[in-house]
Amino acid sequence: MAKELLFLLFAIGAPTLVALILSGKAKERRAWWLSLCAIGAVVINILALGIGSGLMQPLSSFVGSELSWNWSGKIIAIALTLVMYALLPRPLRAEAGLFAVPRTSDWKSVVGVSALLLAFFWCISYLFRDGEAVTRETILFQATMPGLDEEPLYRGVLLALLVSAFGKPWRIAGVGIGWGALPIVLFFGLAHAVSQELNIEAAVSVFAAMVMGAGFLWLKEKTSSIWIAVVVHNLANLGSQIVASMQP
Repeated sequence: MAKELLFLLFAIGAPTLVALILSGKAKERRAWWLSLCAIGAVVINILALGIGSGLMQPLSSFVGSELSWNWSGKIIAIALTLVMYALLPRPLRAEAGLFAVPRTSDWKSVVGVSALLLAFFWCISYLFRDGEAVTRETILFQATMPGLDEEPLYRGVLLALLVSAFGKPWRIAGVGIGWGALPIVLFFGLAHAVSQELNIEAAVSVFAAMVMGAGFLWLKEKTSSIWIAVVVHNLANLGSQIVASMQP
């Protein structure tokens, strides 16, 4: 766990430092403070998932069956993200978009990007399918927990902090983007490599996660809300499990 935590700290800390330097914000105390808050939010999330994994046995006893997925960790992580969100200043809460209704003047682009993300991720999953059967617990978990945990944190609280630190100086594909997107996208990808061996499948997994993370960020910025990203995220994970269960 200690090695994994150090790797994840490097994965979020190094890109954030690069963003501070390249953006010209390295001399601004406010940018440093907001960046450290974002790194702290990631650490809290990682610790919550780790603590929650230790509570799986009591939770399994409570529900009356052995659970395979870290439900308790995800639930604790979601609760702590909501606490972090509540502690944000009002302008940052608005930027986070946790309770905003999705709005856009270009729903065709939103639907199109969502479809492309799903097709991309499901194709990757098909190429590396292992034929392992999908359980009802897996379906329920993947249809809810990934998006409900990760989107409020990464595209909500973290993005709000880093947008406040770095701004949105560019407009790419119709949305405002700044240097704050760099650590979020890179960390989201690298975090998926923690429990994997170094091989081609791990490299593809990291690349796919980065592409998906960038897509989720675009969806959030395009709609000013995390909720389209939450839905697409969960659909991607659910479909990935189903596709991966097909016989090679």
